[in-house]
Amino acid sequence: ADWVRLEVQKAISGGKRVIPVLVDGAEMPDAGVLPEDIRSLGRYQAVKLYPDQFNSGMQMLIKAIERGATG
Repeated sequence: ADWVRLEVQKAISGGKRVIPVLVDGAEMPDAGVLPEDIRSLGRYQAVKLYPDQFNSGMQMLIKAIERGATG
């Protein structure tokens, strides 16, 4: 069982805000390679976190969360 996929699918289908976080150079997969029930995730803008820029990356994540809370 792919628990991460199940949690993402549950959040998307429940109308919850999902913010992909890419760590240490990871890339967002193309929507076409994602399972159908989470394919919309491929259209989301991700926040990139790097160990040497952790604080600035977290600030971007916080701003993304705040934007979602206000609009």
